[in-house]
Amino acid sequence: MSGCLDALLGLLADGSWHTINEISTLEAFRKMKITTLMEMLNFLVEYEFIEVNQRLGYDLTTIVIEAKLTSALANFMRKIKWAERSIG
Repeated sequence: MSGCLDALLGLLADGSWHTINEISTLEAFRKMKITTLMEMLNFLVEYEFIEVNQRLGYDLTTIVIEAKLTSALANFMRKIKWAERSIG
């Protein structure tokens, strides 16, 4: 599971919204069912690590689910990266 979490946080670290389809193409998630991925995302939402959004797709007939880091976690990760660079 930590490989999945590392992959997800690495993707979301840019602060942009990423669709569930994009997330599911990461190596760590390729064999995972979408329902399992959604359970993982919902867990991270519950503890305020990520935000999940639903919107209409461009064809106006599909729902697009997307995720991004919460601003608090994004700030925390930036501080960790800054500290790692400062140390060495």
